[in-house]
Amino acid sequence: MKRTRRVKTQPAIKGQLPADPVGQRYVNRFYHGFHAIIAPVPLFGASPDWRTINYRLQPSQLWELHQDNTKLVGIRFDTTTLYATIDLDTGGDYHNLESVKKIKAALENIGIVDVVPSQSSESGGYHLVLPLEEPVHSFGLACALQQTLTDAGFQVRQGHLEIFPNVKAYCPDRPTDFNAIRVPLQAGCKSFLLDDELSAIGNDVSTFLDHCDRAAYKQDLKHLNKAIEKAYKRHVKEKYRKKTSQDAEKWRRDWEKIIATGWTGFGQTNEILPVIVGYGIVFLRLSGDDLVDYAVSTATNAPGYLQYCRHQHEIKTRVLHWMRCSERNDYYSAYPSYPQRLEGTFSATFAEAIAFRGHTNTKNNIVTFERCDRRQEMNLERSLKAQRRIQVVVQTLEWNGGLPDGATNRAKLIREAYKQRFNKSLSQETLHKYLHLWHPTRYVADPWIENSCEDCQMGDYAHCAGTSAMTDELKNAQNPCQIDEYEHSPYMKVLCLPPAATAPQRRVAAEVTEFRGESERGTQPPPAVKTPTLNGKPQQSETTPSAIINADPLSDAAIEEIKRATRLRLQAGAYANKVLQEYRLMTGRFICGSERSSLLKIAKMQFYLDSECNSLIAEALEWAAANPGCLPFTLETAFQERGGS
Repeated sequence: MKRTRRVKTQPAIKGQLPADPVGQRYVNRFYHGFHAIIAPVPLFGASPDWRTINYRLQPSQLWELHQDNTKLVGIRFDTTTLYATIDLDTGGDYHNLESVKKIKAALENIGIVDVVPSQSSESGGYHLVLPLEEPVHSFGLACALQQTLTDAGFQVRQGHLEIFPNVKAYCPDRPTDFNAIRVPLQAGCKSFLLDDELSAIGNDVSTFLDHCDRAAYKQDLKHLNKAIEKAYKRHVKEKYRKKTSQDAEKWRRDWEKIIATGWTGFGQTNEILPVIVGYGIVFLRLSGDDLVDYAVSTATNAPGYLQYCRHQHEIKTRVLHWMRCSERNDYYSAYPSYPQRLEGTFSATFAEAIAFRGHTNTKNNIVTFERCDRRQEMNLERSLKAQRRIQVVVQTLEWNGGLPDGATNRAKLIREAYKQRFNKSLSQETLHKYLHLWHPTRYVADPWIENSCEDCQMGDYAHCAGTSAMTDELKNAQNPCQIDEYEHSPYMKVLCLPPAATAPQRRVAAEVTEFRGESERGTQPPPAVKTPTLNGKPQQSETTPSAIINADPLSDAAIEEIKRATRLRLQAGAYANKVLQEYRLMTGRFICGSERSSLLKIAKMQFYLDSECNSLIAEALEWAAANPGCLPFTLETAFQERGGS
């Protein structure tokens, strides 16, 4: 069974219609009564003297002007339209048959499969009429036509190629009109209907309307309406983007000025290379090897490069570093463009791909393992640094007067001290991640008490097997070897303890604290306690609290040696990170995983070996004996063995 095509009923033309049936068919498609333009027929070669009519033109008046041999008439477009026209002027770039065929091929992509060509006037210009069977949105149709032709390589510009209805400007104060175009096949302007080869057929209006009806029936309106919708959305995005075009141009000029100036002194390589790389990404849309070649060529030809740049021997490596840094962190993207959202939205993207907080999503977004490992490594490093700073602040406050009992006051004091000491802000969220470092119910204020509060057997001293409760005296007890008014830095707090060889066991430590509490109240000390045995053999002779208290403390020289070793260990970590960064630049690649850990360890051991500190040298030699071939270490040998291979 043959399906019949459903034709949408057209709205009736308002106003006085022409008496001629052909005129009624004509104004039913080509009519808009407001702000029409008229002009007398000019001499050959002269331009018409158009003027706008400020009153509404009736349909019958339009047909009367159309049939007048001495007048020319042009109309504008309403909100909806049944046709569009592409104007190709004589002498323009596209006034030829080849261009007309390319335009037809491009229009088929949006559902316009047939056009009706005509000669507009005696000058020989072409009007490609695009008739439609149903009215469509005029502005959307204008956007679709302009974008389609622009994407096909045509330039919409006056005197060469113009579109009616045009993409008119928006005015917030008053409505704006579409551009006016003369109506087709007027009697006084030598207009003709053309065939597909642009040869004249005739100037009969009825034949012209028949061609328009056949072409309108062929159009794919469903496809065209979808194209109009997409074109309108694209137009809105481009219009919004153009608001920042002035800033973008200023940005471009500033970068071009920096590149043109080049080096003016030493130490500017890491300031100029990011600009060159960013310019290539943003404004030249370069990437990969093309970006590297552009950046190297631009940098080496910049003024002052030979005189001031000290990275000439590794300029390509430096460019690779900045290019990968920019791409890895998404510093720049081609202008104009939109940032890539791995998870569709900003919050989902950065919760999943950067913070790795366990966000789940049904999308199967792929993130490279190298990027994931590096981000996890960076997050872990930041976390450890924050914890170390919190520990330093808490210990400093503990030694300089104690910590407040309340959690709120304690947190406030810690944040203030953190800001004062490190010149960094500590958020409440970060502080609450590490409650075990400061919270009254989680943090153990004294390591001596922490060691003495584990389960042990103490007989008559308030502890029994399997019991972890402590008496009030034990909770308030302090390190028996503490020295009053001892004001060393927080991380040296443990130095006032006895030597490891004579340090009391945990059980004895608890007895000492109990003894001190009793002696302060004037009671007698408890009798001597025997230490536990192992396999029936006593591990130590009888030990009294007084013997423990009178144990020889560390000498001043030993304490200074430990302090010096501690400082050198801290310096070794910074030195190892510096060596790792230099090795990255030499090899031109990122170091991660086991290779990174191994390189950091070797660099630390080499620092110990060169430190002239006996304890650190001994530790380095012991490690070198367990790991032969690692020491001595230099960047040159490491590059030859690893990076150069």
